[in-house]
Amino acid sequence: MPTTSELMNCAEQYDESHSSKPDASPTHRIRLALTIIVVSFTVALVPYLSSYVVLRNRGIIEMKECGLEGFLYDSVEHVLETEDLSTHDLMSKLYRPLNKIDRKFFDGPSPVLCILFELA
Repeated sequence: MPTTSELMNCAEQYDESHSSKPDASPTHRIRLALTIIVVSFTVALVPYLSSYVVLRNRGIIEMKECGLEGFLYDSVEHVLETEDLSTHDLMSKLYRPLNKIDRKFFDGPSPVLCILFELA
């Protein structure tokens, strides 16, 4: 059976061997920072892409039902009710980079640029 002094000696050696951990290398820190940046960018990009696709597809379906080309980021019902394109204009600016990619590589439609209300 070990004596108290032997146990104390063993505990001190254990503490010494485990307490002096070397700092992470600069390469490890850079790799960790890049991983955090990539994950953060991906987490931010997924909702942006998916919300664009949802709004675009809904807008295309609504405009096809009306027999028109293009699409509105806001619902046709809301736009006709309020005669206001401010939400659509804001979303057009927000999603402009994605829409350019969509039109260039996937032949996607353009958002509606203007609606003339009560033209008479």
